Amino acid sequence: MFMENAVKIFVIESLEDGDRLTGTNLYNDLISYELPLTSRLYNNIIDEGDWYGTMEDIKENVQLGDVVFIHLEIHGNSRGSGIVLKNGTEILFDRICEDFRVINKRIGCNLYVTLAVCHGLFLITGLVPLKEMPFCGVIGSQEQIKVKDLELRFYEFYKSFLEFDDIEFAMEELQKANSGIPSSYKYVKPEDIFFNSWISYLEISSDSDWQKKNTKNVSDENCLNRRLRREFDRKFKKEREKEANILFREKAELFFMVKDFPENRKRFQIPNRATDVPKKKTS
Repeated sequence: MFMENAVKIFVIESLEDGDRLTGTNLYNDLISYELPLTSRLYNNIIDEGDWYGTMEDIKENVQLGDVVFIHLEIHGNSRGSGIVLKNGTEILFDRICEDFRVINKRIGCNLYVTLAVCHGLFLITGLVPLKEMPFCGVIGSQEQIKVKDLELRFYEFYKSFLEFDDIEFAMEELQKANSGIPSSYKYVKPEDIFFNSWISYLEISSDSDWQKKNTKNVSDENCLNRRLRREFDRKFKKEREKEANILFREKAELFFMVKDFPENRKRFQIPNRATDVPKKKTS
């Protein structure tokens, strides 16, 4: 069946008996808006099979050009490595990102994820620039979050977004929603995820001690004098920089899906050289 491009919000709830049904409450608030909005509540997520069935259902109900939000109202595990479903089953963030990645690609890189999940923002810590990006924006906290706080903040976020169609403004409203409690929520863009992952890679592969040891080994093996040793070191660093730029462009095109969506090169303002990457942001 043909569906018009639209904003589509999928609220996924999997809470324990006796929990406040914050996902149900958010869904009831969302359906009151008379907008081109398709939103569905999945409040019967009990086990792993339900999760995968829900992901397949979402994939079948979105198309290229849709702007999609997936909102999770699920407990996070204490390790910050995944979510805990109603029956106690854990699903790790790595596996969750695989599902999100398929959805994000299907709709043309227009997936946003909002996490009413304790420690939920740890979702991004395992992402590396070796796969396509799973979403074009994620909102959550690395801290434990309170039910009344998250309910108020996400209500204000979606209310503002649906009225003004501006995610940056909606995030500002989320931050201001409960002034009595300091906010630990952050909005993280894919550029930040990619750049930070790339810098972490460079910090490992470009370790200065390793470079010095490599130069010394080559010098000893070839009996290089001090001048030749310095010359070798300069050439070695120059070659590594050249290789780094080639690898950077390769991984950036993969992560931002430039092959499938050439417009992403400008949309996400991807630098041409590794040396142009902004400095790492602190979490």
